[in-house]
Amino acid sequence: MNGLLPAIADAQEGLFTATDATRAGLDHAGLGRLLRQGKCRRLTHGVYSVRDAGPRPVDDHAALAKAVLMRYRGRAVASHLSAVVLHRLPVYRVDLRTVHLTSLTPTNSRRRREVRLHRLVPGGGLARVGPWPTVSVAVALVQLAAMTSVGSAVVSVDAALHSGLVTTNALNAAMELLAGRVHTAIVRPVLDHADGRSESPGESLVRVGLTVRGLRLVPQVRITDRQGRVIARVDLLVEGTMVVIEFDGMVKYRGEGGEAALIQEKLRENELRRMGYTIVRVTWSDLSDLDALAARVRDAVAQSRP
Repeated sequence: MNGLLPAIADAQEGLFTATDATRAGLDHAGLGRLLRQGKCRRLTHGVYSVRDAGPRPVDDHAALAKAVLMRYRGRAVASHLSAVVLHRLPVYRVDLRTVHLTSLTPTNSRRRREVRLHRLVPGGGLARVGPWPTVSVAVALVQLAAMTSVGSAVVSVDAALHSGLVTTNALNAAMELLAGRVHTAIVRPVLDHADGRSESPGESLVRVGLTVRGLRLVPQVRITDRQGRVIARVDLLVEGTMVVIEFDGMVKYRGEGGEAALIQEKLRENELRRMGYTIVRVTWSDLSDLDALAARVRDAVAQSRP
């Protein structure tokens, strides 16, 4: 690979088009050799990458979305799930096989292989992630909420609120803007359950799953002792009780410093128990049976100190 093509690709986050290859002096046969040698890979018609996407399926979706945007340069922007992914917000249990774009000119919605092209949203506002154009974050989140489950959508909305990428007012305005295109009865529960205080997808899923089962939870509560010293900030507290719910994703205990983090967590947990708190630990596997988890939390409430 000559020096010009890598420079072109680096300026486009590792992507280049067939036209770019021609500009760099590479003919069709030369591009074919690069593909066979594994020095680049084809993402979509006429767009290639010199980088690996990453270890996660969402990384593949982001790379494909960028490649498709290069194909539609100036004619469409990323929207729905694809815009949410490009804004680096977490997604949960969504179909990552299709890239979603919104046309910048009036058109009917249509689907072509891996691309779904949606109609223009007048007045929806646009955003950018580096060189990649998208609909506004609020519009993308409302679009996502209309195409997935409440819990899945809340994961993304909570993260956007927590990071300051969006506000509740902007989300409500986006829902009104899209009222004729999405079922507001589907989107409204997502916005009602959203809470930017939650700090991880696991916390969001536990909060929503237990709230719809009748438990009242408060996220990210500071627990202090009688002297006002902060002992811990817990993921969730069952309102009006001394029952704490902690989501344990295990990420913080892996890698360098993991053992120290685990010891510190145990010390914190011992202090909470000494103060009379009951701790319910939740892992990813518990999310497969939220009814059983709710029953476990109710048992903890019944047995805990008032």
